[in-house]
Amino acid sequence: MRKGAILLGTVLLGFLSALSYAQAPVPFISQPLVPDATAPGGGDFTLTVNGTGFVSNSVINWNGIALATQFISDTQLTATVPAADITTASTAWVMVANPAPGGGTSNVAFFTVTYNTGDSVIFIRHHGPYIFKTSAVAVGDFNQDGKVDLAVIHVYKNDTTLYILLGDGTGHFTVGPPPPATGNSVTVADFNGDGKLDLAVVNSGTNTVSILLGDGT
Repeated sequence: MRKGAILLGTVLLGFLSALSYAQAPVPFISQPLVPDATAPGGGDFTLTVNGTGFVSNSVINWNGIALATQFISDTQLTATVPAADITTASTAWVMVANPAPGGGTSNVAFFTVTYNTGDSVIFIRHHGPYIFKTSAVAVGDFNQDGKVDLAVIHVYKNDTTLYILLGDGTGHFTVGPPPPATGNSVTVADFNGDGKLDLAVVNSGTNTVSILLGDGT
């Protein structure tokens, strides 16, 4: 009886170990992408993504569309970006997806398709009725128009409000109505894997996080 119990325990332990091993990690992209910018109208090019938690069937997504991905190591992936994706000036968002069990989608990295691929500093001046004192800013293309937008935590006295500022690609932003969330920090990712950027907001004064699912508009 004891021998049978020991054998059963060994088999069960081996099964649990194999199950644990089969869980894919959540990937993470280290900045910057290589390259992280190119000029419009170029040809196909190889994109290198560095990070952690990559597996043999990880997939690089370009604006939510899967690219043919080559696994180099658990810290590096490559993929070919077709010329059709860089015909005009835009900002693409890049993520890595690992399959279930476990797995999930990575943080977002941005790739700029622009004629100016040199080092530069952009200063943005905001005109309008809103005066922003910010505690956090996150960047993403929330309405999927190929232009970078901002998610800004605005602080006024003891209140914090999340605003989405939609960019027009020239450094100007239009302030949209605030989403139903307050908080002191915000991050961007595609949490439900639908190809649209979502927001995670750390709520003020609590130990909770609100997930705001984007609809691409």
